[in-house]
Amino acid sequence: MAFKDFLKPHRSWEDGLGLLLGVTIGLTPWLYEEASVPAVVLNSAAVGLAVLLLAQLEIVHLRRWHEIAQLACGIWLVVSPFIFDYAHKDYLGIWHWILGGAVSALAAFELWQNRGVAGQGG
Repeated sequence: MAFKDFLKPHRSWEDGLGLLLGVTIGLTPWLYEEASVPAVVLNSAAVGLAVLLLAQLEIVHLRRWHEIAQLACGIWLVVSPFIFDYAHKDYLGIWHWILGGAVSALAAFELWQNRGVAGQGG
């Protein structure tokens, strides 16, 4: 695969990665034994579901607001360990920083990649 093909507008690997990130985010409380904290579970489930649904929406019909919403989800996931006070607990806070950074980076890449695509709409 040529590098120019890698940067062409909207590749299917981006949607697949978004789906994988959404599922992973939703499952992280159970991977690190934080399933007993309702706020953490609800936050992870909501963000994971949002990322998953936004990735599915991009498969059906690409819109700029999907990527902006994914960027917001990624940023929220990065700051949520501080808001819900689990940043100091073992590895869950670190994983949410990593996954939130990955979602944010993917959304920023998609926004940059699709910046000149006509018909993006709102």
